[in-house]
Amino acid sequence: MFRKRRNRRGPDAGKRFCIECGLKPREDGPARYGPGALFSVRGDLYVICLACKQLKEGLPALVVRRNAMCESCWLEQRQRQKERQRQREASENHTMRYAASDLDR
Repeated sequence: MFRKRRNRRGPDAGKRFCIECGLKPREDGPARYGPGALFSVRGDLYVICLACKQLKEGLPALVVRRNAMCESCWLEQRQRQKERQRQREASENHTMRYAASDLDR
C-alpha cells in the first residue's frame, strides 16, 4: 500500500493490514482474502489458489485468463483436460471404426 488513500501518510492509513492478518478470519465475518483472491506485493502477483487453497506466487499469464490458481494446480488441471480430450477422441475413433465395419457387412 504505497499509493492512494491507504499509503503510509494517507487518510485511510489506519485501515492497512498485513497479508497474514488478511488471511485470518475476522471477528465479525470471514477473512479479507479468500480462495481466488489475487493481489500484488511490490509488483509480484500472489494468489490464494482455488484448487489447493494455499497462498502461492501467481502467474500473470493466468490472470489474463482470470484463472485464480497457482502454477502447479493449473498445470495439473490442464494435464487432466488433455487426457480427457485424448480419451474422448480415442472413443470417437473406435466408434467410427466400428460403425464403418458394420456398413461393410
